[in-house]
Amino acid sequence: MKDYQWEVSGDYKMVQPALVVYNDKKEVIAETTWSWKTMGLDPDKLESGTRVNTQAWEGEPVKQVKLVTMRPVMSDLLAAIQEKRAVKLASTHKKW
Repeated sequence: MKDYQWEVSGDYKMVQPALVVYNDKKEVIAETTWSWKTMGLDPDKLESGTRVNTQAWEGEPVKQVKLVTMRPVMSDLLAAIQEKRAVKLASTHKKW
């Protein structure tokens, strides 16, 4: 995604969230590592309005939300580490 210059706040640098988990040997646990770049998306096709599917939660349908709202669910982190799986993702905004 391009960085934009905003009139109000000056240069805006895109900062992207990431999650990296290490084991007790100081090695990265690949299964629980997450960022927008690990979601299998083509970086050349990402735009500010890019939408991705949310994950299905119990009783909730899968829906499209803006990529910039996707975050790991921290309450799922311990279980994800113990089960050696990706941490669940959710949108920070229910309406997007």
